[in-house]
Amino acid sequence: MAGRWDKWALALNGIAAAGTLAGIALSWWQLDRATVLVPHPRADDPLPLMPAPPRVAVVIPARDEAAHLAACLASLAAQRLTPTAIWVVNDHSTDATLPVLRQLAETLPTLHVVDAPQRPPDWAGKNWALHVGMTAALATGAPDWLLLTDADTWHHPDLLWRAAALVDEMGLDLLTAMPAVVHEGAGATLVRAAIGECLSFLYGADYPASTRDPRRPQAMAAGQFILVRAVAARGGLDRDGLRDALDDDRAFVMAVKAAGYRASFAYAQELLATEGYPTAAAAWRGHAHHMAASLGTRATPAQALRAVVGTVAALSLPFLALAQVGLTARGRGWRAAWPALAHWGSHALAVTLLRDRAAQQAHLPRWTALAAPPSALIVQALLLRLIWQHATGRLRVTWKGRRYR
Repeated sequence: MAGRWDKWALALNGIAAAGTLAGIALSWWQLDRATVLVPHPRADDPLPLMPAPPRVAVVIPARDEAAHLAACLASLAAQRLTPTAIWVVNDHSTDATLPVLRQLAETLPTLHVVDAPQRPPDWAGKNWALHVGMTAALATGAPDWLLLTDADTWHHPDLLWRAAALVDEMGLDLLTAMPAVVHEGAGATLVRAAIGECLSFLYGADYPASTRDPRRPQAMAAGQFILVRAVAARGGLDRDGLRDALDDDRAFVMAVKAAGYRASFAYAQELLATEGYPTAAAAWRGHAHHMAASLGTRATPAQALRAVVGTVAALSLPFLALAQVGLTARGRGWRAAWPALAHWGSHALAVTLLRDRAAQQAHLPRWTALAAPPSALIVQALLLRLIWQHATGRLRVTWKGRRYR
């Protein structure tokens, strides 16, 4: 009986290992594809020629950002492609944001400070601040492009020049750039890595291509850098569903695409940086409202649940199953355990190598490749809680002191 069981175990582990490695190979191919499709502007690349630099106005929504504004505005003022105007919207801040802005405006003549009016009840907070700032910038009739960015960002002096050249080269109306994350706690890094893995299962293999296809609604967005043609910004502002969108940045990019304009994204970690969260709890609070927005807009709860289950099955459980190998070896000997050991060991190695490569592409510390499994399980449990709250109508999202849902 034991011999027959061992044969079945060998066959089942062989089939599972083949399927597992096929999935790893597909994921590896996805990373290769993303590397080809997504531009990676670098600081040491030759500076592109641009005979007629465009006029760019910057819009920054700021709520309680007194600690970050000086560094952000200094990096924007130092751009090779100098912005024609910088519009900062004070979004009902409770700290020293407004006094800091007034002081900075004394030495930065292109800086315009706008106090956001009372937010209408059908608008989400940041969306309203962006609307106020973009409306003010476009009312001048001067800019060819708008740069939407956050107050806690730092921009390399060449970034805006390289981005403007890139949109011209690619024939785009909007470009969003992914930043490096600095001053981030180790726990927050693990949360970010785990959420990224789950989202990769949610979006699928075609995501890099579909975000570039104007006929498809999918979009990538990073609020730290969205360079949008002025006419496309006007088109995006007029779209329905933007006012109360939780995932504000992505909702705007989707609105621009829906208006018929071309959008894409780039990895710009060498040229753009943003402040990270100090703790895992803070990271979850910061990412949760974006994840909540996925339910019903990016994906149905059923699709999100499949993504969570897929992440657990493909990435987390194989590492935990090594413990089962040890128990089998202890009870029946290593001879009985070796098929499972070979299966799960090869899977663990392949997943670790894949995670390591993905970490390098996303500019994550390489230690996350080994440390991610336990954090992935915790984040997946939190995502299941969000899915349950959404399904039962109890979903509540609070961000920066505001309740959105």
